[in-house]
Amino acid sequence: MTAKEYTYQSILEALDTQAWQDAKKRFYSRQEALSAVDAKTYPARLDKNYSKYFDLTEYVRVHFNHVRRIGLEKETEPKNVLDLGCGSGLFLAICQHIGHRGVGLDVGSEMYRDMAIALGVERRVGLILPQEPLPQDLQGFDVITAMSTKFDREDFANPGVPTWTAADWKFFFTDLAQRLNEGGIIYVSPNKWREPDRFPDRDNVIAYFDRMADTKFEHEKFIFTREKILADM
Repeated sequence: MTAKEYTYQSILEALDTQAWQDAKKRFYSRQEALSAVDAKTYPARLDKNYSKYFDLTEYVRVHFNHVRRIGLEKETEPKNVLDLGCGSGLFLAICQHIGHRGVGLDVGSEMYRDMAIALGVERRVGLILPQEPLPQDLQGFDVITAMSTKFDREDFANPGVPTWTAADWKFFFTDLAQRLNEGGIIYVSPNKWREPDRFPDRDNVIAYFDRMADTKFEHEKFIFTREKILADM
């Protein structure tokens, strides 16, 4: 890879493909078919709540900001990236556009599947559960990301899952660190920590993040290093 200047606009233009527009049309066709039905099942609710991610103008900007925080746009060697809770795979598509390799993991959804195919992103289906390791074959990454997390609490995507404690987060980070290459990092942005009534162990979780994170950005976005997490095992 040769260092290049990437901008939000150049990436937006590169990703705005006919395949993306076709995926968007299929989504709205499915929503029309569901309109006469009591659509309270998980797949229908997921599509309805997350259709906003078809807005490339907004979400390329959001994800390119994540890329820049991590410094991936400045790397001259390809990095292996794992994106947990990857949704459509837009973050990974941007990473691929600037020369990196990646795979995403998220819950099943026709909408997300179509979006990932349109973007040319490898996306695997699976749940991220407390005190359970990720699939064994997910190994050898330089960067692992988990942005706007929802797997750490009960949600319609993971009903019955208790809100994660500090111990659950430590298990999660320890598992991830063992999948990183030397010098690898984890970039995490927990979602809606400003709702303490929904997070009974919130203070302990925040204390753990503050102790273990190497870098903290605005709005509670963190970078953790492999070496520091493994030293805390």
